[in-house]
Amino acid sequence: MPAEPRLRVAFACDGLGFVERGYETTTAAFADALRERPDLGIEATLYSGGPFPGAVPLGLPAGVVRLLRRRLPRRDHDLNQYAFAAELAWRLWRDRPAVLWTKRAWLARVVRRARALLGFETVIVLANGGLDDPRSLRGIDFIQQLHPEKRERALRAGLPDERMEVLANLVRPMRPTRSRAATRQALGLEPDDFVVISVAAWIRSYKRLDYVIDEVAAIDDPSVKLLLVGQDEPGSGGLVDLGRRRLGSRVKFLTLPHDQIPDALTACDVFVLATLEEGFGQAILEARVAGVPIVAHPHGGSRYILEDDPRGLCDLSRRGALARRLAELRAHPPDAPSLQDSAARALERFGPTSAVDRFAALLRRAQALGPLAGGRRGPIPP
Repeated sequence: MPAEPRLRVAFACDGLGFVERGYETTTAAFADALRERPDLGIEATLYSGGPFPGAVPLGLPAGVVRLLRRRLPRRDHDLNQYAFAAELAWRLWRDRPAVLWTKRAWLARVVRRARALLGFETVIVLANGGLDDPRSLRGIDFIQQLHPEKRERALRAGLPDERMEVLANLVRPMRPTRSRAATRQALGLEPDDFVVISVAAWIRSYKRLDYVIDEVAAIDDPSVKLLLVGQDEPGSGGLVDLGRRRLGSRVKFLTLPHDQIPDALTACDVFVLATLEEGFGQAILEARVAGVPIVAHPHGGSRYILEDDPRGLCDLSRRGALARRLAELRAHPPDAPSLQDSAARALERFGPTSAVDRFAALLRRAQALGPLAGGRRGPIPP
């Protein structure tokens, strides 16, 4: 059987190189997974907004972004997005890759407009990790839906089934670089502390970290600690103030590189993500693979990630629900073998071994379908 022709795919994420969150880390993970499998015949080029290993940086130089962040803190992100999108469109016109893969719906729409104006034929694949109204995604060539409920919503909104496929984010083994005891000591935690961790941007409303803080504070025990691993966002200062006011020294706010997340997860006793809706919930998947007990609200992403191990689901829309669940887990923690078995099953479902072949097939299917007609209509979002 003749080998399939090589397929050139551009991966683009403007935040890559500046922050390490789900969009950024999973974009790099998909590109790297293809690079590790040359037998698949896919040439992956990764475009980032800032310096990142193995990526081509686009947009404003990192030094300019840092200067804008100091001088124009409310506009630096927008300005870099515009510069990133403009240079990406020029690269796509110049290099003519077969496929552009991105998680940014706004970027997919901008590139679609640029494609209509400049006349290149790159197929746009959106990995739908956001909470956009499905109707706003009409006209995007192909959508990688991260869980089945997203596909069902898109079908109800009239998006064509032949231009969608369900394929979740992939995850790699979460291997800590040091022992649980060593990490606890480095974090200033006592051996007998019961430590709750949440890995999420420090956002009060969407990520509901204020709810997590209040629920942990409701447990009147100084040995119950909270570790919030994330990054600053507009308004984060108020959340930090709330945490220190309600929990004092019982709360720690940490920003860690992604390769240190496994250390933090395995040093803790429970992982919590209190969002009532998520585009997927990559942090939940990583906590499961790390073998940490989970408490997450049941939404489309968490139900899909935990469908074969639903004990981590809990209705977190109610006050007191998290505090009660944490008390239950402290009194009756899951045994290590069951957590290890759950981690292994998650890797079997979502790890590169099973996911990368399907991902390569998805890209080839999108390229074979070709671009949708049009691309000039509709406003370009900010």
